[in-house]
Amino acid sequence: MPSQNWGDLTKSAVDDELVEEAIGRLIAVHEAAADSHLGVGESLQSHKSEEIIDHPVASVIGDKYGGKDFTLHPIFESLDNYSVGGVGAILFIGGGRFESYDIPDDRVYIQAYGQYSPQYYKITKDCTFQITATAGGGTGEEINLVAGGVVGAETAPGVGFKLTGGKVYALETCWFDASPPDDFVEYTEEITGISPTSKHIYRVQVVASEGKAYFYIDGVLKTNLTLHTSDDTGIMLFTIELLHSASDTGSVTFGEVYLSIEI
Repeated sequence: MPSQNWGDLTKSAVDDELVEEAIGRLIAVHEAAADSHLGVGESLQSHKSEEIIDHPVASVIGDKYGGKDFTLHPIFESLDNYSVGGVGAILFIGGGRFESYDIPDDRVYIQAYGQYSPQYYKITKDCTFQITATAGGGTGEEINLVAGGVVGAETAPGVGFKLTGGKVYALETCWFDASPPDDFVEYTEEITGISPTSKHIYRVQVVASEGKAYFYIDGVLKTNLTLHTSDDTGIMLFTIELLHSASDTGSVTFGEVYLSIEI
């Protein structure tokens, strides 16, 4: 009896597909699957989760930048184009510290205006805002870290984080074209298990096509908010604000600010 090549054998007596044909078919299915190698410990999943993706120098070429986003990573070397207020603003290369000492209804802030440029925050644009911050923990301390603007200064809309009362909140600020008292509105959701007096990396990502903002702390997704429609006229690129109403010291230290807004 002549020997027969293994690949030319049929799979079974009731299935005449050849073993070689079955192997080719299954490989094609595997290659077409979007989730191939994405399981825990598999190659693509490991590649995606690496803290450092190590490619050869000059391997990422210039045409991979689509030019569809405005990005800002301020080092605060100069404050000429910022609005800065309050007596307790101490700014240094890469960040700053705001302090308030027993001043009723004190406000210390830095704002980046973008009203007359295409780079301001509004809900119809994809946006990423990230900042490292540590709250002082004083009584009556309220800290707002947002892409866009804030309600108290009537510079909404904005989206980011509120740190107050020992808690952290996801925050959206809105400007509605309506009569007072509904002109400016805040929406918040508490993020539990986070101490604002410890140093954290706060990041919010707006996905305009979904109408949602996603809130991350130290790289971990904590919650999301469905954004509210509004007049949508933006004013600010970002706002860092310390409000303080008590007799003790309020403070916030911040740095590593990053902003990306769809053009």
